Amino acid sequence: MDNRTMFNTFFVLFLTFCHFDNLSFAQSPELAKTHFEAAKSYYNQGKYEKALDEFQEAYRLQPCAEISYNIAQCYERLSILDKAIEYYKKYLDEKPDAKDAQAVKEKIESIFQRLEQTGIILTISENGARIFIDGQEVGLSPIEGMIKVTPGNHELKVEKEGFEKFTMKFSVAAGLQQSAEISLTPEKKVEAEKPKKNIAETEGEVKIEKTEEKTSKNRGMAGFYAGYGVGGALLIGGAITGALSLVNVEKANDNLNDTDTNNSYRDKAKKLALATDILLPAGAVAVIVTTIVLVIKKPWVKEKGEKEKKKTQGVLIYPVVLLDSNSMRIGFYF
Repeated sequence: MDNRTMFNTFFVLFLTFCHFDNLSFAQSPELAKTHFEAAKSYYNQGKYEKALDEFQEAYRLQPCAEISYNIAQCYERLSILDKAIEYYKKYLDEKPDAKDAQAVKEKIESIFQRLEQTGIILTISENGARIFIDGQEVGLSPIEGMIKVTPGNHELKVEKEGFEKFTMKFSVAAGLQQSAEISLTPEKKVEAEKPKKNIAETEGEVKIEKTEEKTSKNRGMAGFYAGYGVGGALLIGGAITGALSLVNVEKANDNLNDTDTNNSYRDKAKKLALATDILLPAGAVAVIVTTIVLVIKKPWVKEKGEKEKKKTQGVLIYPVVLLDSNSMRIGFYF
């Protein structure tokens, strides 16, 4: 006997055995019949959810074992097997002497077997991942074999520290198994953003950099200032000794009659003249060499990536003047 034939049989049984003796509904017996007939029509059209609603309303108005059976049929069609088992058992409780009791028991056993075979098989790329089905944790990966679920729609979540959460919705029909291969993706590391500097800090850094740059330039020019200073001092010294030499020559000329005095002034004039001959060229050389080095090194221009040279380069000049038994050494460095 197929389901539709059995359904029509239970419709006749409903009209035969479901006597409307419930006093609270005795004045509206036709209302329960109306809902039952609507449920039958929906059921034959395959609209099981609407049929279920009408059967439940008919049962509320007139409780009857045959309606419980039809409710169980709707749940089974909708693959809500746990509820189907509940109403098949309710039918047997309400009608323990039913002629089809054995057939209903076999149907319940068959549904139990289908439930045992309903589930999902998971293959997860990472071991130790937590597995959740409908919000309930069912174990850690890897799980051997099938995870049992009820027929219908479910939500799967897989979580593991260091990996992005995986979420998937799936549906399983009664007695069938779903398979899913899940590859967890490592979480992307987000680098913390560097705190932005305010305008005051930025301006302060710019001022410090400019001050350091200016100090560095001043240090680079110090040697050249010294070179020009030494050169200038030598030139001035040469001019002074030259002038003194001329003065002594004039004094020597004024004392031509006094041989000793004349010779004394002339010796002084010669020494001063020789010193002048040394100081003036040395000063000129110092200025010229300083200028050449300044043009070559260009300390006011700092190339990018160029490190400051710690070792100072320069020119050292030692003119030596020997006057009789005395010696004079003049040195300058820049």
